[in-house]
This record gives sequence, C-alpha cells and structure tokens, in this order.
Amino acid sequence: MVRKSRGVKETAVVKKHNMPMDIDRRSFILASGAFAASVAGGVTTAAHRLKVGIVSDTHIQDEASARHFEMALRYFRDCGVDAVMHVGDISDWGLVSAWRYAAEAWERVFPGNRAPDGREIVKLFTTGNHDFEGIKYWDQESEMRARGYSADELLVKNGIEAQWERFFGEKFEPVTRKRVKGYDFITTHWNHREDIVEWMKVHGGELDGTKPFFFFQHVNPDNTITAGCSGDKGVAHKAFDGVPNAVVIGGHTHLSITDGHQIWQGEFTAVGTASMSWSELPFGYENARQLGAPKDHVEEMPPLPSRFFQTVKQGMVMSVYDDRIVFDKRDFTNGCELDAPWIVPLPAAKSRPYAFDAHAASMAVPSFSAGAKVAARTVVGANRRGAMSVQMVLDFPSAVRDGVRAYDYEVRVEPEGGEGKVTCRVVSPTYNCGFSHECKAVRAVFSVNKLPRGVPYRMAVYPRNCFGRAGAPIRSAVWRSA
Repeated sequence: MVRKSRGVKETAVVKKHNMPMDIDRRSFILASGAFAASVAGGVTTAAHRLKVGIVSDTHIQDEASARHFEMALRYFRDCGVDAVMHVGDISDWGLVSAWRYAAEAWERVFPGNRAPDGREIVKLFTTGNHDFEGIKYWDQESEMRARGYSADELLVKNGIEAQWERFFGEKFEPVTRKRVKGYDFITTHWNHREDIVEWMKVHGGELDGTKPFFFFQHVNPDNTITAGCSGDKGVAHKAFDGVPNAVVIGGHTHLSITDGHQIWQGEFTAVGTASMSWSELPFGYENARQLGAPKDHVEEMPPLPSRFFQTVKQGMVMSVYDDRIVFDKRDFTNGCELDAPWIVPLPAAKSRPYAFDAHAASMAVPSFSAGAKVAARTVVGANRRGAMSVQMVLDFPSAVRDGVRAYDYEVRVEPEGGEGKVTCRVVSPTYNCGFSHECKAVRAVFSVNKLPRGVPYRMAVYPRNCFGRAGAPIRSAVWRSA
C-alpha cells in the first residue's frame, strides 16, 4: 500500500448492454480520459484478473423474497465470478430464518462454495443495520407478526455471532480480511464500523500498494456519494484518505446506480451498490420526495411507488483488470443491463474521472427527438394531501435520443419578454430501470397558482442528466391567465 499526504463475457448467458456499442465506447472514452488513448477499440484485450458479483440490501423476509437473492447468485455463477459480495441488510426484520433462507439459496447455487467447474467461490458478506435492529423501523414488528414470524427468533436474541458462523461458515470478527486471486477484501460488521481506522493503522502497511484493495461496509463514506443520506461518521476518510488504491463499497441508501452520483473519486474511490429489494426515491421532485421543502409546501403529484411497491432490483459485476476496474450494472427485475458501465482507470491516483466535477463535465446531455411536443391542459384534481386543486398537466415524450436518455425533467414557466422560472421538477418514472425499459411518456403536474397572470407565457420542459445538465427544451403553446 502506498499512503500519500493530502496535497470478453465468459458465457453465452451474459447479454450485451442494451444500448448501441458506440455509446459504451463513448462513455468509456469520456470517463477514462488519457487512459483511453492507450487502448484499442475502447477496451484493452487482456483478460480480467478477478470478477466479483455485488449485491446489497436483499432485506429477506421469507422464502419468496430470498428467491431474488438466488436469482442474482445464478446470474453471477453464469458470469463466472470468483466471489460474491453482499454489503449488508441480508435480512429485513433481523430474524434467524432470513439468514437461513439466504444460506439455503447460496447452497443451491454454489454447493460447498463451489462453481459448477469446481472453482471455489468466496463469500464476501457483511451485516447491516436491519440484521441487528430491523424490527425497530416503521411498523416492521406488526408486519413480521402478521406474516407469522416471532420476535423470539431475532438474531440479536439468539446470538448473532453464533448464527453468522452457523449459516455462513466463518467466525464473526470485527474486521475480516480475505484474499481472492491476489486481491485484498476487508470488511467490518455493522456493530464494528469504527474498527477499520485502528486496523488500517496496524495492518495498512501489509496491503499491496501496486494494485487496488477493496473495503466494504454497509454505509457509504460521508461526503462522497451520500449527500443527503446517512453516512459513516467520517470513518472511511479517517482510514483511507491518502490511500488512492482503496475502493470503498457501500450499500444502505437504496439509491439507483443509474445515478452518476453513486460513484465518487477523491482521496479514494467510493462506489454505491443500490439494492436487491427496492429502489429509494431521490429527493426534490414533484413525483418523489421533497427534502428541505418549506412546511407549507404541498406536492401536486402522487409520488412514484417506493418500498416494496417498487420492485426494481439492482446489482453489479465488478471485473478487475491490470489497468482498470469495470462495474457492469444490472437490472435484475427486467433482465437487462443498466446504462453503460463505470470504468475506473488504474492506477486510480493518476486519473479520477469520477470526481463529481469531471464526471458531470463528461456525461452526455439528453435531448428530445425531433418533432417532440408538450401538451398542456388544466384540470381540477387533488394534491398529495387529498385537497382539491386546480392543476396544470403537461404530457410529453421521454427524451431518448442517440443512446442518451433523461434522468429527470425541469419545467420552467417562461413569460413573454421575461426570464423563465423553475416551476417543478419530475424524475423519470423509469429512472432506475434498464435502458431498454425506458418509459415512452412523462407527465408533470403543478398548481396553476404558480402560473403568471396577465401576460402570455409558455411552459418549457428541459431534459436533464443526473448532474442537472439540461438539453434543449420543448415548449407548449402560448397560454395567458387573467
């Protein structure tokens, strides 16, 4: 390890990305900068050194929900992985039975920890908050009891350390280090999150500074990919600042990996893993959740479904090469790839294409197809609180063009002769789905009280990428309010 101061798919089962090949190449070149000049055809020809399947937040409740985990394991098996990483919240309520269902799913896919060709497949598992205290959240205990499960089988009541060894075949240790094909993987359990700082002081010098190593924990590092979400209270920065070959992998947020904010590079590299249970809605949209809105703010649109009503399940396959790490992102619900992969050049200290500023600058801007139109009408409806409301409704096609699609849309009211004002933002209803399952149309709804009076105006709809960079708008016909 070097500490500095601050200052080819393997089986026919694996499908190609559901986007034109030139888009993958373009994303690679933009992401990798000078690194791309040293490769031919957008990718190097050398074989990967290591392949790892990655999931998080399976939130297993019963045998049925464990099937989603098994589905991912079968996909990873067919990809030819060397290990599978689970980044915590294996269970939802924190019950012994959930871990049993997970262990049984693993044994069906990798009996005796072996692939069909006899290779050992390494478990890289850790715990999350739900494994310890899932019953405490929302109305989880009522749901658990209604489903016929008892608090008598809580993991914390039955000795979580003993149950870990029973089901996953290894000792429950505060910090665990494993080597897979010459690469180090280090993890801490939920109740030992701060122990990695001291561990790095004692053992950091033992790590190979010529190649990346991987630290995984349930939460993500503060001030990286977790803006607006609970982080790790600075633990990762204390342990890994000045260690550019560290790759920190976390879960917990359930935020979609279609959002470029889920990968970050600075003093180290941080990667969010999304969720195998439900996708959390992003903040700040009329059809999602509002964060930091005034108390008198009322959304006019019903929110997109969340929690168990939102069924998109995501994961990744990480392939490590001598000169790069590739994160292929998977939509397991629809059986397709999620956009272009993230490609991290190695050594990471020389190039940081996923620093937010660099990533935002390189990401393509979406645009509407030629001839796209926005239809506007007023209706008497109900806002999110159920109160009657006179609303402006805009309907327009999704912005999908040249292999680039919009993550969200910004509506601006543009008075004649005046500057446009942001009226509302809506996230794409398929923001977390694979490219091939993009919705065909989008609706935006807002109160007519936001419209100007006495002057003619148009509604302009701007397609934006996840960093807020907007393409050319489409506009409604001219309106005038008395």
